[in-house]
Amino acid sequence: MGSSILGSITQVIKGKISALILGPAGVGVVNQLTQCFNMFLTLSSLGVPNGISRNIAVHVRDADEVAIRAQFSSTFMFLSGVSLVTSGVGILLSPLISDLLFDDGGERSKLVVLVLLGVPVAVSGLVYRSLLNGTQSVRQLTVARISADVLSVGVFAALVIPFGVPGAALGLVSLHLLYLIFISRGAWSAIKDLSRPRFGAFRWQAVRLNMGFGIHGLVIAATTIFTGLLVSRWIITDLSLAESGIFGVALKVTSVYLGGLYAAANGYYFASIARAQTPEQLAGEIDNAIALYMVIVPPIIVGLMAGGDLIIRVLFSAEFLPVAVVLLVMLPGDALRLVAEIVGQAVLARKHFVLSAAIMLAWAICYVILVRIFMAQYGLIGVALAYLISHAGLMIAMLVAGRAVLGYLPRRSSILFVARGVVLVAATAFAVHEVESWPFKIAIGLAMLVCWVLVSSFDSQFAGYARSSFDILMRRKK
Repeated sequence: MGSSILGSITQVIKGKISALILGPAGVGVVNQLTQCFNMFLTLSSLGVPNGISRNIAVHVRDADEVAIRAQFSSTFMFLSGVSLVTSGVGILLSPLISDLLFDDGGERSKLVVLVLLGVPVAVSGLVYRSLLNGTQSVRQLTVARISADVLSVGVFAALVIPFGVPGAALGLVSLHLLYLIFISRGAWSAIKDLSRPRFGAFRWQAVRLNMGFGIHGLVIAATTIFTGLLVSRWIITDLSLAESGIFGVALKVTSVYLGGLYAAANGYYFASIARAQTPEQLAGEIDNAIALYMVIVPPIIVGLMAGGDLIIRVLFSAEFLPVAVVLLVMLPGDALRLVAEIVGQAVLARKHFVLSAAIMLAWAICYVILVRIFMAQYGLIGVALAYLISHAGLMIAMLVAGRAVLGYLPRRSSILFVARGVVLVAATAFAVHEVESWPFKIAIGLAMLVCWVLVSSFDSQFAGYARSSFDILMRRKK
């Protein structure tokens, strides 16, 4: 999670560079290109990374090196071939894709080609990350993430400043190339020869083991990304490209900056719940994850809301100030999305693929319908409201599913963690919206956090997390 926070900081720096050099319209173009890249990455990886992590975690538990090698080598070679074919088809269809993304008659097809060239590289990095997640090689994952993120900032600036949007597209590709270099080196240092793909170790059975997770992951990720592309296209068509850039920055805060925290822990968390052998162990992992996240994420959300005006000016530019208002509506939705993702990962780990996919498809349909209803009346605020309401429904649906198929009910302490976090975030959003001056907004945020800490300190589990964090900081200072 520490590496993810640093990664978020590098994203902030890149966002500042993009805002100053490209402006809202240019950022809108880059956001669409990034979502296009993510869509092809999802299609090329076939949604199997979670399956790889889970199966390797089981093989590690059984100390079966032959199975680990077969799992890694087979999926690496298979997905490499798929990614080359998928990106090649996308390059051939780049004029059509450009028109679908921007309604521009294919004018930006060369930019589409640039980002698609990085898809095979990114797929290889995903497979290596899944390998290290499965073996829970936290140090190597951390070093690779930090090294790639930090170096990519300099590369991004060197490309964007002289070349503009094309430079930003190349910067996206360079990040994944750097990550592949560092993650493969990390895998070699952690598990030596097992991290080298071998043709002789290829087994179709190893590939098929991931297909249940793959089909599910493909459906979920493709649906999520397609939903984002569709909403962005509606904003471009009905509002403007600049408005799309504003909303893209808001999504970057919610889905990238906070999403990085979720993704960093989810790989480790997924392997842990995959190894849980009893319902009690599984419930314990879920409850611990909820508690941990509800200690870390709500204060971050409060900081983003209370300091929104100042943060947007510093990290982007005055042109992006409307983002701060949009975030007041969207960020509470992320507190709810957090609980939904944690329980959803457990449902997925127990191979309830159809149920999980059905819930996510229902969420996507609900989201786009609400966007069409609210955007016509409230513009970008309407889109943010659709985001909040749809994630509230997603959380409820996942909790019901967890009860139905896992027999999981949150412990009283977990419910209190969630309740305190949601109340903190909602109250801060309301209070900040009623205040004009940014110093007063920050003061309100600090007051809310103090009240939250005082109330939470009566919870022994919260106090334990706080003591552990303090002890770690003190040891590092020494």
